[in-house]
Amino acid sequence: MSEIAIPMNDFQAKAVLVVYGRDGERRDALFSSYGLDHSNRTEDYYVETFPATEGPDGIELGAGKPMSMAFLRDMVRGLAEGHLVFDGLGLLPDTTLSTRADGDLAWYRPAGPQSVFIEYQGKQVRGMASYPATLFMLKNTNLYAFALKSGTDRPSERSGVFRLPLLNGYSDGHICMGSARVPKEGLASERMGKAEDAFFQSTFNHNFTGNHKLIRSGDVVELWERLVQSGKPFPEKQLVRFKPGATVADLLREHGF
Repeated sequence: MSEIAIPMNDFQAKAVLVVYGRDGERRDALFSSYGLDHSNRTEDYYVETFPATEGPDGIELGAGKPMSMAFLRDMVRGLAEGHLVFDGLGLLPDTTLSTRADGDLAWYRPAGPQSVFIEYQGKQVRGMASYPATLFMLKNTNLYAFALKSGTDRPSERSGVFRLPLLNGYSDGHICMGSARVPKEGLASERMGKAEDAFFQSTFNHNFTGNHKLIRSGDVVELWERLVQSGKPFPEKQLVRFKPGATVADLLREHGF
């Protein structure tokens, strides 16, 4: 069997798949050679697996055989654990900051008014209020959110990252979405829109950050109550650094973008 060179990182070659289309003599000959009756089959493809082993000169392939259901199940299970590559995310919105091949997205929302509904410790705030610029990250179906001081401008790699001055966020920025779900697959613009809708339509009612301060001074619920009543921009001086010196570039790197 001939040898083939395959790029390697922390993965090891296990097998090489050869996919044959429905039409063609090669496919029929292979079915016949394995004693398989294909006369009434309606499949579009036939797949052979070739075991791969590392040799001194690269990857050496063994004899091929029809792919088994057990092999297919193991392969799909492994791919589902974060290694799937998307066919495409469509046209990326201007607010996109970074993407990954597995479909993860990072983008920002400029500062401006959005709906807010807070229900916490007997207090309730409902209405429109001005949010600070917000950095969102959608990883698989998990949403992360952080505040920025970039206003309506696009943040740079050196822009500082701050804690979300709202409830429902954990200390690492992960947002509790309740029963809301954002699809893993689809166009980037659609998934980003659904993530933002789920976020801004949430009821902010739990503090998961422990001892981490949400704002520099005062009560965060009372702050949002004043913002709803006044319509003033969010006071950026109230924002608390997510980590000392943390920047957008640091955060994206930490999350694998």
